[in-house]
Amino acid sequence: MHSRSKDLVIEDSTSRTPDQSPAPAPARTDVKPAQAASKRRKKSLLQRLASIQLAVVVIALLGIVTAWGTIVEAIYSDSAAAQKIVYHSVWMYAVLIMLAINLIAVMIDRYPWKKETFGFVLAHIGLLVLMAGSVATSEFGIDGSVRIPIGNKSSEVTLGNTDFTVYSSFDGVRYTKHFDREVDFFSHPPTREKPLDVPIPSGSIKVVQYFPYSFRDDKIVGTDLVNDGAAIRFQLQNAKANFTDWLLQNNQSGEAAKDLGPARVVLTSRPFMNVDNRNTLVLRPVAQAKKLADFAKSGKNGKVMDAPDPNAKVAKEDVADADDAIEYEVYTAREPGKVKKGILHVGDTI
Repeated sequence: MHSRSKDLVIEDSTSRTPDQSPAPAPARTDVKPAQAASKRRKKSLLQRLASIQLAVVVIALLGIVTAWGTIVEAIYSDSAAAQKIVYHSVWMYAVLIMLAINLIAVMIDRYPWKKETFGFVLAHIGLLVLMAGSVATSEFGIDGSVRIPIGNKSSEVTLGNTDFTVYSSFDGVRYTKHFDREVDFFSHPPTREKPLDVPIPSGSIKVVQYFPYSFRDDKIVGTDLVNDGAAIRFQLQNAKANFTDWLLQNNQSGEAAKDLGPARVVLTSRPFMNVDNRNTLVLRPVAQAKKLADFAKSGKNGKVMDAPDPNAKVAKEDVADADDAIEYEVYTAREPGKVKKGILHVGDTI
C-alpha cells in the first residue's frame, strides 16, 4: 500500500481527467547567439582592415604608384603631366583611401587607448591630417610660381592653368577680347565630335584637335606697309651660352623685349629709359626712329601732320635703310649712368 500511495502522489492522476493535456510552455526567443555571431563578424572585419598584411599591401601599392609617377614625369619632362596622369588619378586616390581605412581601423582596434599607446595613436592621426591636407590643397589650393628679379619686388603669380583667349585688332595697338575660358586640353582634349566652340562677332571658331608637347613653327615675313613694326634676329654667344631668337614689334611704335635672366634685349623705335638699372641691350632701327621723331617734332611745332596710313607703302630705299642701320645702346647694372652707343649693320658683332 505504501508504494502504491507513492505512485499516486507522483503522477497526480486524481487531479485531472484523461482528456486533459498539459499546457504548452510559453515560447521564448534566444537572441544572444545571433548577436554574438554578428559581433564576431564585425570584429573579424575590423581585424582584417587593421591587419599588418593589409598595411604591407597598401604601402607596396603606394610605392608602385609613386614610382609610376616618377617615370611619367621623366618621360614627359613635365611635373604637371605626372600630376594629371598619376597623382590625381583614380588609382592614386584608391590607394590613399585604403591607407586611410587601414589607419582608422588600427586605432579603433586598439581602443580603449592606454597611456603607452598615445604616441602610436598620434602618429596615425598625423598621417590622416597630412592626407586630408593634400586633398584640400589639390581641390582648393593654388599652385604657381613667383619670379623676383635680384633687388626688385614682384606681386605677380604665374599659374600652371591654361586660358584660351581670343582677341581681335585692326591696327595691332587696340585689342578687343571676344573669348576667355580656362581649359584643360591635356585631360579633356577637343575632338571633331566634341569641339571647343568659340563665339566671335562674325560666326564661331571650332577647336577640333590638340597637340601636346608640340613646337610652333614661326616664320618672319618682310613687308612694305608703313605701320608694320621691325623684326631683328639676334645671337647671344659667349663661353656659357649660345642663344638665337627673334624680336618682333607689333607696330612701328611698339616695343619688343626678350628677358634672359640677368640681362635683356629690347627692340624699340623710341627713346629708352633704363629705370630699373638692369643689364640691357637696346636695338633701334635708325630709319624707323627718324620717322617717329619727325612725326613728333611736327606736332610740337604746331603743324598738323596726318598719321601714316597703315595700308600705305614705303619706298624701297627707306626699307633698305631701315633694314641696314641699327642703333644700339648697352646699359650695365654695375655702372648705371654709363651707356655704350654705336651703329650696327646686318651681320655686325658687338
